[in-house]
Amino acid sequence: MLKRLHLSTKELEDLTIGQIQDFIVEYVKSEETKKEKNSRKANQSDFDNF
Repeated sequence: MLKRLHLSTKELEDLTIGQIQDFIVEYVKSEETKKEKNSRKANQSDFDNF
C-alpha cells in the first residue's frame, strides 16, 4: 500500500495514527470508486445468458 500511495517508510514514521487512518479511508474510497466505474447493472439479456 505504501508504494501505491507513494510514501516512504520514513514518511510513514512521521505520520500519526489518525493520519494513517485517513490515508486508508481515502484509499479504500478511491478503490471503490474505480470499481464502480468499471461495473454496470445486469440487464435481462445478461441473466438470460447466465
